[in-house]
Amino acid sequence: MGLAHQLMLISKISRSFHSSLSASKLAQFLTLTSCFRYRCSNITCFSFLYTCVFQFQDENCSSSSEGRQLNYSYLIIDEKTNLAAVVDPCEPKEIIKAAKTENVTLSGTILTTHHHEDHSGGNVELASFLRENVTSKDKVKVYGGSKKIPGLTTLVEHNTTFKLSLGEKKEGDDDVQSIEVTCLATPCHTGDSICYHLKDPRQGGPGCVFTGDTLFVAGCGRFFEGTAEEMDQALNQRLSSLPDETVTYVGHEYTKSNAAFAKSIEPKNEHLLSLIKVCDSSKEITTGKYTIGDEKKFNPFMRLEEPDVISATGLGSPSRVEVMTKLRELKNSFKA
Repeated sequence: MGLAHQLMLISKISRSFHSSLSASKLAQFLTLTSCFRYRCSNITCFSFLYTCVFQFQDENCSSSSEGRQLNYSYLIIDEKTNLAAVVDPCEPKEIIKAAKTENVTLSGTILTTHHHEDHSGGNVELASFLRENVTSKDKVKVYGGSKKIPGLTTLVEHNTTFKLSLGEKKEGDDDVQSIEVTCLATPCHTGDSICYHLKDPRQGGPGCVFTGDTLFVAGCGRFFEGTAEEMDQALNQRLSSLPDETVTYVGHEYTKSNAAFAKSIEPKNEHLLSLIKVCDSSKEITTGKYTIGDEKKFNPFMRLEEPDVISATGLGSPSRVEVMTKLRELKNSFKA
């Protein structure tokens, strides 16, 4: 299974407060190598992985409905052992089906970004399947930031670290794949929001981060359980502390509507205008194609001190928190 292996996107309904309509199936493929090199050719720290992305689409939503039709789950696959971990398995049957199709075995590890059902709703079903069919009961681990996470076995908090070992060391084998995972607590969208920063220690490099509904491309999640101050800390302290080259894997494909809103804030931002061209070009999938450094250039929620951003709020001499608060209010009422 080489680097040229393709990413398979399967459309299914997102079961959550977001939507309850019927689903349609997409047939679209991306190549992992392209996803990384499209942005930065030296991002090779996950060269032994590919990610199988599940794209959930509400077939009755228009493309301008803030992207709620697009919901991501991820498989993180070790090409040497053909074992895979899962991020946010909202539709376990589709994940199990894809694992069989791709000839990989689910390792028993589930990383959950937050408790909303469209991210954690499949945890219990998938964990039960894994215990019965794949691995021993004690090897099934469900990570998350609170006891609200269905099926939780391992509670994590800010700066919790662990090894994601996708395989067991055999005699004479010194090269077992083991990914370093650092948990970043980013409460606001939910109180238990966790971002997972993954790195391969043998190869170095910035790695990638799974951000759930905290960070989207050119946007951020709603403040359902937190404050503007918490989102400022989540985006502009904790996520911003990662290397600029860190690749972002987000929870939803909201990029087109996010970029339209961002343009209303900074209409002359060249980095943003380039992003909009990508969004307009086709059915472009943006997860895995942008970095933390990119977000600092075009995401208004990470540009709180930029003069044009401040001016767009209509406030006099606002604090960072006031700018964040106003941006969220404007985004909530924005019509593309």
